Amino acid sequence: MNASRAGAWVACARTAPRRGPHSHSVLLLEPGELPRAQVRRLPRVPTPGMRGTLFSGLQFTHCPVPANALVGRPGEGTALALRTLQIDHCLIPAVAVAAAETVLRSAVHAASSGRSTPVARRWHKPLAGVFADLLTCDSMTTVALRALSLLPERTHLLAAAVRYVVPDLLRENLEELTTVLGTPGHEHAAPHHRFADKLARDLPFASLGHTGTAACHAVIVPQLRSLAEHSWFRAAEPPPELFRTGADLPALDHRLLGIAGGEDVLAASLTGSAGRLAATASTHGHIAVLAGLAEAFTGELRTLRSRCAALPAHPGPAAVILSDRYALLQAAAAVLGIWEAQDGTDAFLTEPAWAVLALSRLARRLGIRAPAPPDGCTAQVLDELLARHRTGRSCDLDAGTAGH
Repeated sequence: MNASRAGAWVACARTAPRRGPHSHSVLLLEPGELPRAQVRRLPRVPTPGMRGTLFSGLQFTHCPVPANALVGRPGEGTALALRTLQIDHCLIPAVAVAAAETVLRSAVHAASSGRSTPVARRWHKPLAGVFADLLTCDSMTTVALRALSLLPERTHLLAAAVRYVVPDLLRENLEELTTVLGTPGHEHAAPHHRFADKLARDLPFASLGHTGTAACHAVIVPQLRSLAEHSWFRAAEPPPELFRTGADLPALDHRLLGIAGGEDVLAASLTGSAGRLAATASTHGHIAVLAGLAEAFTGELRTLRSRCAALPAHPGPAAVILSDRYALLQAAAAVLGIWEAQDGTDAFLTEPAWAVLALSRLARRLGIRAPAPPDGCTAQVLDELLARHRTGRSCDLDAGTAGH
C-alpha cells in the first residue's frame, strides 16, 4: 500500500532460483539507487475485502541492488517475515481494541446523556455484552503482547489467533452498538457516529481482510495435528507473569521468536484454570457458573484434540473450521488467565461476573453447551460500565482515565 509514493521499500524478494524455505531474502530498497528500467510500478487496483482500498504493486526484473540492502542473512526472508509478523499480529489488534473502547464510551454517552432515568432496558444487553467482549479482546491482546517477551519461542500460534479473532469480535460488537448509536441520518456529524465510522473503515486493515485471515490459518492449520498428539493436556502451564498485567517484562528480542513447533501454553492454561475452579467452586453463584464454563471449554478442547489427531498429513479446507474453533479457545484461556491473576486491587475484575459474561458469549459463538449467566450478571457488568463512564475511566483492563 502506497508503494508508488514511498521513499523506501522493504521487499521479501526471491534471491535463489529454487523453491524452498531459503529462496527469499529481505531487502531494504531506496528507489533512487535502483535502475529504473528494471523496476516497474504497477497500476493501483482495488483490494478484495477492503472497500475503497487501492494497492499499487512493484515488479522487479533481474534488478541489481546495493550490498547494504540485505537485511539479516541471504535466504532468511521467510523466517524474518514470520518472526516480525508476530509483532504485527499482536500489536495491531491491540490498537483496534483501543479504538473500539472509544466507540463503546461514545455509545454509553449516547445512551445516558440527558436522561433523568436509568439507561433504557433495551440497551442493557448490547452495552454489557460489548463491554465483556472488549475485555475478552483486551485479555487476548495483552497476553499475546506479554508472551512476545516472556515466551517468544511459543507465541506464534497465539499471535496468529489474535490477528483474526479480535478484529472479528470487534466487527460484531460494532454492529451490536448500532442499536444504541442509531443510524447516522442528519446527525452524521455527531462525534459518536464519526468514531464508529472510523472504526468500521479501519477494522479491515487490522485483519488485512481475507488475505490476513488466510495467512493466520496457514500458521495454525499445519500444526493442529501435532498439537493434538503432543501438546494438549500434556504441556505445562505458562508462568503466572503471563497474565499479571503490571508485572515486569524482559526486553523483547525478535531473534528469539519461534515460527513453528513448541507447546500450546494457553491450552495448558485453560485446562489448569478449569481444574482449579472445579476443585474450589461453590455449588451456586458466579463461581459455580464460571467453573461450568471452564469445563465446557475444556470439553471442546478434548473434542478438538480427537478431530485434529485424525487430520491427514496435508489437511484440507475442513481444517480451517477447526482452526477457527481453536482460536476462540485461546480467547477463553486468556480471559480465565487474566481473571485468575487478579490480586484484588480492582474489585470488578476480581469478581467473576465479567469473565462469566465474556465466556458465555464465546461459548455461544462456538455453539457449545454451557451454563447461562446467572441473574444479575449482566446488570453487574453494566453497572461497572456506567460507573466508569461517570468517573471518566476507560472501558478496558487498565480502567485508567479515558482519553478525549
